[in-house]
Amino acid sequence: FIPSHSLTTGTTTAPPATTSSSRTASSWTIPKNVKFGKLSNLEFLPIQDDDGTNMKDETTTALVEESQRIKVATAAIGLNFADVFTVLGLYKAANLVRTGNNGKDTSNSGGGILDPFVPGIEFAGVVLEANGDFTKGDRVFGFTRFGAYSDIVSTRPEFIRKIPNKWSFEQGAAFLVNALTAWHGLVNVGGMPDLLSKHRKKNDNGNQKDIYVVVVHSASGGVGLWASEIAARRGAVVVGVVGSEEKKDTFMKRVGTLCNGDAAQCIVRSNNARDFDRDLAEACQKARHLSQRSSGGGVSSTAAQQQQSLPFFSTCLQTAEAGYGADLVMECYGGKYFAPSMEVINPGGSLSTYGATTYNDSGLGEG
Repeated sequence: FIPSHSLTTGTTTAPPATTSSSRTASSWTIPKNVKFGKLSNLEFLPIQDDDGTNMKDETTTALVEESQRIKVATAAIGLNFADVFTVLGLYKAANLVRTGNNGKDTSNSGGGILDPFVPGIEFAGVVLEANGDFTKGDRVFGFTRFGAYSDIVSTRPEFIRKIPNKWSFEQGAAFLVNALTAWHGLVNVGGMPDLLSKHRKKNDNGNQKDIYVVVVHSASGGVGLWASEIAARRGAVVVGVVGSEEKKDTFMKRVGTLCNGDAAQCIVRSNNARDFDRDLAEACQKARHLSQRSSGGGVSSTAAQQQQSLPFFSTCLQTAEAGYGADLVMECYGGKYFAPSMEVINPGGSLSTYGATTYNDSGLGEG
């Protein structure tokens, strides 16, 4: 998404130092007291000084002092499913900045006023005013708790970073949400270790690297590709789950060669729960088996012999009970795919759910 004031120069989108004098700086806004529920409720309106959409602190309803914030003229803005879900009224968190009551419904107590709302959570652009470690004109990318669909974003300095020299504004705006969600799910929530760390102790076989299998749902999507690559680069063998053969090709081209002994696996998600259970069980076993072979586990050298010697278990539960399952699952499908994804986890393993709205109630103010 490119804001309307941006100027394209070569392959990089560069905003002016200030917004054009020919018009007022504006943002895509759901107006005051207009409920969530339709994308058509968004209007391109002048930025209001008292809007406060992206001026509120992460954990309180209090406005953060302007002196503590940095203004950025946006050059590119990330468009995420989260933004669409927010405008449709599927995220309760958006009500914190609409009602000022921590998301509580005050409509029956005389409150119920819905503040104007600007969606968007990631952006890239140019700093308008020096503040802290940032000077006017710095190229930056950043994150904000809503409010990015705007000519000017005001955010806290800890939420922005300078863009690497070789990156475009578009690359900066598309990086943070997907990559940080993947990292958070894998490492902070899932507890995945860095298997390639020099400080890791050797296992019982004298090897520094254990075989660690990570299953990633929607593995060719934004978060899924980042999760798959991060896991592979930290030493895991990745089993991707995708929705089509074309997406399988995307996954294998980006992730396949990163895994130990080309052990990465990818399955196309079946609409039949029993078939999905079988396919996921087989993929996890193949991934672990191929990785063992490349690590010197003494498994037969040809692909045919390897397949014959594979201790195949027909269900995810049997696979995990035998220790051939996954150590971590990045799960987002839910529904009929949840049980097999849970059952394939080895004892002591983890499941991290991301990008799921089916587990949550709709937010306030929905249409």
